[in-house]
Amino acid sequence: MTSVPPLRDVLRQPDLPLHGTALMPDAFVPFHDGGVAGWHVDSRLREGRAVRVRIWSAESDGGGRPSVDEMRCEVLDRAGSAAPEPLLDPFRRTLGRTAPIQDWYDAVRMQDAACSAVLRDRRRWGGEDLEHMIERSEQGVSEFRMEELAVDTFRSLSELQAWIDRVLAGTQVRAEAFAVRDFPLVDEPRVGQHLLGIEDDEMLGWLPFAASTDQDSGDLFAQLAPYGGLMPQVTLRMSGTSMIGFHADVAQSSEGLQTAGALRTDDGRWPERGEWLALSIVGTAFALPIPARVSNINIGVGDDGATVMIGILPSVDRERHYRRRCEFDRCWGRWLDDDEAISERELDEGVATVERTLSAALETGAPR
Repeated sequence: MTSVPPLRDVLRQPDLPLHGTALMPDAFVPFHDGGVAGWHVDSRLREGRAVRVRIWSAESDGGGRPSVDEMRCEVLDRAGSAAPEPLLDPFRRTLGRTAPIQDWYDAVRMQDAACSAVLRDRRRWGGEDLEHMIERSEQGVSEFRMEELAVDTFRSLSELQAWIDRVLAGTQVRAEAFAVRDFPLVDEPRVGQHLLGIEDDEMLGWLPFAASTDQDSGDLFAQLAPYGGLMPQVTLRMSGTSMIGFHADVAQSSEGLQTAGALRTDDGRWPERGEWLALSIVGTAFALPIPARVSNINIGVGDDGATVMIGILPSVDRERHYRRRCEFDRCWGRWLDDDEAISERELDEGVATVERTLSAALETGAPR
């Protein structure tokens, strides 16, 4: 009779350190129940909630071994009083999808480490007494939060809209998601197909290509590549319920889209790869184009809700970014902890590492 092996035996990198968490492979308990096999561990989510995390798949061989390349990960309330929730894939920014066991192992530890960092920041800045409030004001410290999901996570406009509404709750900004249908180029780009830069309702310029339904939406990011990281994005500044200013790049006229009858919310068909979505910013005359299935939506809320930033980013680049960020945290996480004392020897070694990395970047054009 075979059984689920120790987690260490199936990981590519079982012993990499990660500052802020004590979780290692031996903390993950194997289980095999009713054709499902995997591992579970008691851990913490970023916001501080104590949970049990289950990484599982259907058994691959009838003998209790999980399919380690296609596993799911879910969060359970330790009291067993709530339905399981999918854990966020920290690299692909998806929910409820399969991923290799190594990625889920990293994800659980990253959540636990992030919880340690959040608790540390709360101790430093989170007091609600007058002294802490004055210190935050003097140091320019305000609440900032950011959420990002891949559009491919969603299966309907209503799911996407519910997520947008939740993230923007507590701000005065509202955005509406639409599918863009039947808006091809004719002889030249029409109003709503031009991609513009806008500052407080004043057009700053436009790009020499258009967003139309007779082109593959995924080509947008390749067309933008020569423009130095330019992406569909907007920053909005609020004062109470009033919008006092905004700046948008790679935006399109929502009025033009509406006039052409291109915006749909209720046709019941989730856009396929190559098709378009649009995110219309309520109170403005523009929308951000979203290439379906290959984009991430990043929403940041700063200045205690007075500033909102929304960006549409290529999923493949964002996965690469988050994997590199994980590597950075493994290397330098302890250095970013104000409670940690870095020895002189560690300082010398760290400076030498940075110098080698910079030299490699200058020689090859990319860090090693």
